[in-house]
Amino acid sequence: MLLKIFFISLPLFAQINAANYYVDSEKGNNVNNGLTPEFAWKTLSKVMETTLQPGDSVLLKRGSKFQEEFVLSFSGTKDNPIVISAYGKGEKPLIKGSIEAKKWRKHSNIVWRSELKEKPACIWLVDDNGTIHWGTEQNSKQSLKINYDYIWQDSVLYLYLGNNPSKTFPKVECSVRDFGIISNLDFKHIDYIIIDNLEIAFVKDAAIRAIGSKGWIVKNCTLHHNGKTDESNGQGIQYEGTNGLFSNNVLYENGQHGFFLSSFGNANVAYNIIEKNKIYNNYHTGIDLMNDGGDENSHSNTIIRQNLVYETPNFKGIEVGIQTLGYGNGLVKNVIIHHNIVVNISDIGISAVSNSDSIFIHNNTVYETKNTCINIDNDTYYAEVYNNIGISHIYWAPFFVENSKNKNVDYNIWNIGQQSFAFIDGEYADAWNDYVKKYGFDKNGTDKQLNMRLENLIPVITESNAFSIDNGKNLNYSFDYFGKPIRGNLDIGAIEF
Repeated sequence: MLLKIFFISLPLFAQINAANYYVDSEKGNNVNNGLTPEFAWKTLSKVMETTLQPGDSVLLKRGSKFQEEFVLSFSGTKDNPIVISAYGKGEKPLIKGSIEAKKWRKHSNIVWRSELKEKPACIWLVDDNGTIHWGTEQNSKQSLKINYDYIWQDSVLYLYLGNNPSKTFPKVECSVRDFGIISNLDFKHIDYIIIDNLEIAFVKDAAIRAIGSKGWIVKNCTLHHNGKTDESNGQGIQYEGTNGLFSNNVLYENGQHGFFLSSFGNANVAYNIIEKNKIYNNYHTGIDLMNDGGDENSHSNTIIRQNLVYETPNFKGIEVGIQTLGYGNGLVKNVIIHHNIVVNISDIGISAVSNSDSIFIHNNTVYETKNTCINIDNDTYYAEVYNNIGISHIYWAPFFVENSKNKNVDYNIWNIGQQSFAFIDGEYADAWNDYVKKYGFDKNGTDKQLNMRLENLIPVITESNAFSIDNGKNLNYSFDYFGKPIRGNLDIGAIEF
């Protein structure tokens, strides 16, 4: 099948008669005009009272902290987007969906209490070096048995902790707002927004959510600790729109997804790019493309490229790295997943499951997943798996295909330590030649042992494994995981030598 490569053409912004509005949570004042750093506003609510025009910028001072939900009600245009970004020096401005629990008093020897009028969706304990610990909600005070257990009852937060929380943790954050930044909730389409260099944390639902929107760009942002670890909620970015670009962000410790591109109802999700992000320790999926109730054409044409998806050694969740999934009549179609690195994932590395059609999985390196490296469980819909490296020495075969009909698979390297290298149509593939002959897969692939080592979470092939170099299927890609130009034949895996 001919591979369809599609691109989003980014406009050259020509901001004419645009205004810059400055917001400083420490020294700003809402009686100012907001037009210079010296006369900055203080709150995001002041921005929300202002009619933003295409080309306007809202600049938040670095080091500022905003305990507000930022609702965007005005659109930019393709040539003149509205920009939300940072100015000054220091840490990224923080938008947080939480309030702090303070003035802790002893309730019993091991349980402390703090007056808190609103019930939090979750709490986080932040220590002196910035390490953040998730609280675990219980259903009664009697159930508070280990550190960080908590319950909220009658405007009081009860916390199990050996020492006074005020002395042990400088901050106990309690989520009370649903979103960090969200498009207008009256279903008015808010289009052409750029969000750059912000940190958003401690919200109930999504750090950034756009509904029915077009042309959003989110870049260089840090989005973390949102939702709950029971996977009931918590997204870094939830985008229900088209022509979005999400680049160079860090998304971690979100209760459900790092990225969640979702098509609900009649929302159209198409022509989006997710690239060059670092995504780790999200409790359901790092990148999730889902059509949940839309029609068969409402979720299509997504590129996922050059991302690093991983888990740290002490992560306690169960996570899929990258996933496509449709429900009912809804399909997720024409998705290109290329030159990504997926490392140390506790479930499946890359997964195309029900109602996923025309999924192109090319030149990825998936290393040491506890389940399958690449999983194709999309019935008889089309999928293409070329030039990938899948290595797993833990529980399961690195390659899984639920139904081999309409699958093109070649030029891959599958390594397994103890079990089989593949599980196809309900059977283990134990001998490479039999696997090639029976299914027609990987006539140019191999299960030859590939020696790799990790360098800063990047799997690096040793020189002794030269058979992966220049032996991939030639496809229409011009750069590898690092953005390095591809010259000559494609290598197998995400990195060119």
